[in-house]
Amino acid sequence: MKTALLLVALVALASCLRVDLETKKLPNEVLKAIEKDIIAGTYKTGTTKELLSQMDTSIPLTTDRDSLVNTENPAIDLTNFQDLQYYGPVTIGSEHEVFDVVYDTGSGWIWATGKGCSGCSANKHQFDPATSSTYESTGEERTLRYGKGEVTGDISVDQIGLPGVQANARFIPAMNGKDNDGMQSSGIVGLTPVVTDDEDLLVDKLFEQNVIDRREFTTYIGHESERSYIDFGENKEDQSGVTWIDLEFLETTDRQIYWSTDFDSVTINGEGVDLKYHSSIWDTGTSLIGFNPDDFKVVIDNLLADFKNPIQSQGLYMVKCSDPADIYSKSISFNFGGLEMEVPASEFIIEQKVLFTKYCIVGLMPINLPGVLLGDSFLRDTRIIHDMEGQRLGVFPRGNPAKLVKESS
Repeated sequence: MKTALLLVALVALASCLRVDLETKKLPNEVLKAIEKDIIAGTYKTGTTKELLSQMDTSIPLTTDRDSLVNTENPAIDLTNFQDLQYYGPVTIGSEHEVFDVVYDTGSGWIWATGKGCSGCSANKHQFDPATSSTYESTGEERTLRYGKGEVTGDISVDQIGLPGVQANARFIPAMNGKDNDGMQSSGIVGLTPVVTDDEDLLVDKLFEQNVIDRREFTTYIGHESERSYIDFGENKEDQSGVTWIDLEFLETTDRQIYWSTDFDSVTINGEGVDLKYHSSIWDTGTSLIGFNPDDFKVVIDNLLADFKNPIQSQGLYMVKCSDPADIYSKSISFNFGGLEMEVPASEFIIEQKVLFTKYCIVGLMPINLPGVLLGDSFLRDTRIIHDMEGQRLGVFPRGNPAKLVKESS
């Protein structure tokens, strides 16, 4: 299962529009459409409430609900692609071939691009079953859906692991793909807290074969100047400053599926807002923060309250970066049982120059989910313990310890 499309690309709110990963700019066709709107005066402006009243609410499902550094444990460094996607190595097969994959706390299955995959990016590293003497196919086909994208292949068994340590696990060599163009990696390793779809969780397999000492892992999602990583096994750091948050069922569901927790309140620009849903999913496989469409309207309305003439074009909400209301002075804060976690505007604003004017585009998204999806723009700069045995998250005080800063920075 998957909480959201792997949003290495900006989902342009209502229209699932992608930002170009090489330039961090909007696609040319979208930029031209916005320019056309502005030149012709056909864009929409007015109060935020007026703009939101015209919002397209036919948001696609981003959840496939129907298929509902300091231990001797292994650790891996994650490659940071422009603060939009984080991926690291996994080994597959008897030859321990290394593939770059997204380690995704929002899904469970392990999959890699298979040799000859139709609809998969041609430049991705592809797994060839013929090169592995330990590979077996069950002959059972499975489709995994990721927002609008999906991959399909046979459930298979082989040696899966981290460089130097392996365990036998089920995975899917993808032979067909759809709408996965934004991916920089060759697959996904799911890290959900429980099995939900008969998948093999890598953490479970590593623990069963005594590779790690506890069903637990710690993540740090940093900026490009920092080291991003995952430590597998028990976290042995000083935890005196850690806040523990118990997992809770996502609203409207009757079982634990995700790293989902309840939050007590949300404040925008220091003022409390009343949201319909108070569930959240902590998801390393998503770049942005997403809100249920009803709550998205509330968030945008409050976020842009000080701006007289916000613009809505091509499903995007934006203001002039030069507006004296100063979009970069805004922030969104979540409170989890007294733990306040603030997300500054610098994490969710995308700057785009149109003609001779620089616009600040709000990089939040509406999603068809009964809660808030907390992607990398929320998770950044925070060390988080994912305790599968205790079904809880341990959150260290926010910040980037000096040991995580790269020497080259």
